[in-house]
This record gives sequence, structure tokens and C-alpha cells, in this order.
Amino acid sequence: MQGSEPSWSNQDSSNEKLDIIKTFNWYNYNCNRKDAREFVIDYLKKIGRNREEVNSIKSLHETIFPAQFGWLSRMISLGFIPSEKTKTYFTTTYRKVLSEVDKEVAVAVVDTVPTNTISIQQRIVFVGMMLITQKANKPRAEPHPIVQ
Repeated sequence: MQGSEPSWSNQDSSNEKLDIIKTFNWYNYNCNRKDAREFVIDYLKKIGRNREEVNSIKSLHETIFPAQFGWLSRMISLGFIPSEKTKTYFTTTYRKVLSEVDKEVAVAVVDTVPTNTISIQQRIVFVGMMLITQKANKPRAEPHPIVQ
């Protein structure tokens, strides 16, 4: 790791954009998407979200979480006070992540619906039975007059 994790005990609100850029660079260099996902989960636990919501977020793949959302979750957990613009980004991104939970549930439901598929063995037996039936029901041709 390069240096220590940024802290927010003496936050200067006049330079929020610069602070966010520097901090995002630090997290981008020192952490990965799995860390970002864990930061979001830790933040949700810290603010007292219900266990069901936390578990549904935890079930999502880390690629669904924008890394910046994870970094911002960590920053807020450590005492960062976001501006209104940053709060809007945070809540909008959180709603998008929650909508992914709904999509994952829908996909899971679709995947669990049984389908009437035929195995290759069943298909071979079926085609074989059809060929035998066609052969048995085929009228016999009259012998060719020259071959008699």
C-alpha cells in the first residue's frame, strides 16, 4: 500500500472535489472491486440496514458495484461528509444496485422453472421408433418387370 488510508477528521469542504479525486486515486491503487463491494456491505451494516437487504446486496457479483460507490461508502463510514451533489450520486447509485438485486431474483426464478427438455437418449429412441414404424407401414413395391 502507498501511504495510509485517507482520514476525514479534518475535512475541508471547500476542496471536496480535489479530496474525492485524491481519495479515489488512493483506493483505486490500493483496493479492488471485491474490496469496494465489502465497503458497501460494511457501510450498510454500520448504518443499521436490515439483514435481508444486506444479504441481498452481498449476493450480487462485485462487477455490479461501481468502484467509486464502494470508495464513497468507505469514505462516509470513516467520517466523510458529502455535499448534496455527492449525496445525490450516492443515493442514485444505491438505487441502481438495488434494482440489480431485483433483476438477479427475476433471473433466478426464470432459471428454476422446469422445462420439458428431451435428452439425447430419448430423442434417439424416438427417432428409431419412428423409422421402424415407417418401414413397417410402407407398402411393398411391385417387383420390376424386367427383374422377375
